[in-house]
Amino acid sequence: MSQGSKVDWSKLGFEYIKTNGNVRHIYKNGEWGPLEVHQEDTITLHLAATVLHYGQAVFEGLKAFRTKDGKVN
Repeated sequence: MSQGSKVDWSKLGFEYIKTNGNVRHIYKNGEWGPLEVHQEDTITLHLAATVLHYGQAVFEGLKAFRTKDGKVN
């Protein structure tokens, strides 16, 4: 964006925008495979992927603790 340009926030969307392709690496047998460029916009996901189970992937790092004054952080 050039200096002085304005962003039209009313036209900025957050929906899916298809591109010409996407880049993937496959991790298998302990190593990363070659870079691959794909045109399709779907992926195969294992049923046991932790992201599907109760949001485990999102909340994995969250911790709660009490401070000296009794508040929860």
